[in-house]
Amino acid sequence: MKQDGAEQEPRHLSARVLSVEGSQDEMVLHLDNGQTWEQVQEASADLHLRAGDTVKIDRQLGDYWLSGRYGVAMKVRRKK
Repeated sequence: MKQDGAEQEPRHLSARVLSVEGSQDEMVLHLDNGQTWEQVQEASADLHLRAGDTVKIDRQLGDYWLSGRYGVAMKVRRKK
């Protein structure tokens, strides 16, 4: 169900990175599912993300966390 015209995001998704913009603490990720996600909080470690990597995004308590192949996660939001 949609509220106020907003799309409901799934609790878990997996996608491949098409491109990465920005620096380690200001990343914008373009995914093969057509979505763009941006980092909203400093990551605890470098995720070493590059085009072709598979990432997972999980929703936990209203926040979204993106993790890469090394298991490090960073808080993200979907860019409209």
